[in-house]
Amino acid sequence: MNNKRWRNTGLYALLFIVLIALGTAFLDKQPEARKTWRYSQFIQAVENNRVEKVSISPDRKQALVTPKDETSKRLVTLVNDPELIATLSAKGVGIDVLPQSDDGFWFKALSSLFFPVLLLVGLFFYYVVPKVVLVARR
Repeated sequence: MNNKRWRNTGLYALLFIVLIALGTAFLDKQPEARKTWRYSQFIQAVENNRVEKVSISPDRKQALVTPKDETSKRLVTLVNDPELIATLSAKGVGIDVLPQSDDGFWFKALSSLFFPVLLLVGLFFYYVVPKVVLVARR
């Protein structure tokens, strides 16, 4: 009877660990919401020398703008403007290209679920295999 109580306690502890792992995988902290600028506002700020630095995404679809007079950064959706780099350079704006991020959703989910699944497999062999061996010996 006492062995069964410990086994049930172990299963509840395992369930708790798996739920925590799933929660951290899917309810990961979202990045803080950033203020946005339209592209025309961005170009106007560049031409008025109000932009200190621009960090461009690797796919050149978005930019993170650091204004000179504000502490918060602005997010801008870029258009296909071949003159953008020349305009930024002419106004003395610092230009950075952000590194490519390989941490996709599936990679995060699988990496955070690796240890709980490994624990489940280990507990399966711990609880089920001895029973199968006992049945086979009869």
